[in-house]
Amino acid sequence: MRTTNNSAITAHHWSDLMIDKSVSTLSEAIAGIHDGATIMIGGFGPAGQPTFLIDALIDRALAT
Repeated sequence: MRTTNNSAITAHHWSDLMIDKSVSTLSEAIAGIHDGATIMIGGFGPAGQPTFLIDALIDRALAT
């Protein structure tokens, strides 16, 4: 069991502190992203960038 130095949070493993935000569809993934939102995208060039997610946001913006 591990305890952080700065808080009273105790976990058996670091993954116990993670929140599962997995979704099944692109629509679910972009549902909480509103017009005007700032989105930070990681990756080095196209490697690791969520291109399908970006395309879904563009498609939604063009449809409205």
